[in-house]
Amino acid sequence: MSKVIFTVQYEIKPEKKNDYLSCMKELKMLVKAEGLQEYNVYEVKGKSLLFQEELVFIDKEAFDNYDDSASE
Repeated sequence: MSKVIFTVQYEIKPEKKNDYLSCMKELKMLVKAEGLQEYNVYEVKGKSLLFQEELVFIDKEAFDNYDDSASE
């Protein structure tokens, strides 16, 4: 089976950047799920307020299960 990569991009308010960065450090330690291979957050190069989260799952089933557990 092949991996599933899920990404989301969003922009934050300039005055909230420090709060956001602090929260993301903590979130990276908390995000755990069976089948979740990697969780990364990137600041988009050249756009200081645009961020991208990337979740890498071992397969489609793990991705589907992650979505189900998040809604419970």
